[in-house]
Amino acid sequence: MLDNIPKAREFPEVSPEQLVSMGSTKILPTHWLQLALWINDIFALDAGAAGIAITHGTATLEEMAYFLAVKDRRPVVVTGAMRPPTGMGTDSDINLLDCIRVAAAPQSGGCGVLTVLNHEIQRARDVTKINSYRLETFRSRKLGSLGYAESDEQVVFYRSPAKSHAVDSEFDVTGVEQLRRVDMACLRGSQHKRG
Repeated sequence: MLDNIPKAREFPEVSPEQLVSMGSTKILPTHWLQLALWINDIFALDAGAAGIAITHGTATLEEMAYFLAVKDRRPVVVTGAMRPPTGMGTDSDINLLDCIRVAAAPQSGGCGVLTVLNHEIQRARDVTKINSYRLETFRSRKLGSLGYAESDEQVVFYRSPAKSHAVDSEFDVTGVEQLRRVDMACLRGSQHKRG
């Protein structure tokens, strides 16, 4: 993927690693835990790491990004693409470049896990996918984006997050080896009403 983006070579060091390779609809919470623990290990072992950029399919990108809740102040940034790398007008290359750029930017630290698609920087806590066919599908609804990975190669934040998540969250996967199973029953229809 990085071979398609010569501009990525302008960063001092980008170290690509592949944790899993599968469609995002097949990724399970066990993979989320694996990724979160992997991120924690990188930050614990490499004080020089400026941040982490993650690629992920858009079908479950928002759920996975929200789950990460990394306890380090360094940025973790997730991106995907609405158009595949082989498709006409793909957004995969620019989204990946923006993701790396935001992960390397010091001003991205302490914001919790971020997503970057279509140049917009959103918090994983706030973002949701609202359309399966548009490039501008990831939105923070009433809150709006935190900022932009601008076309002049600048990372610009227009607001700071006030609600805690990630760095200040009570949620922590340190030492967790397996997630607990929770079953849910969903009742539909007018005959199932609360009294």
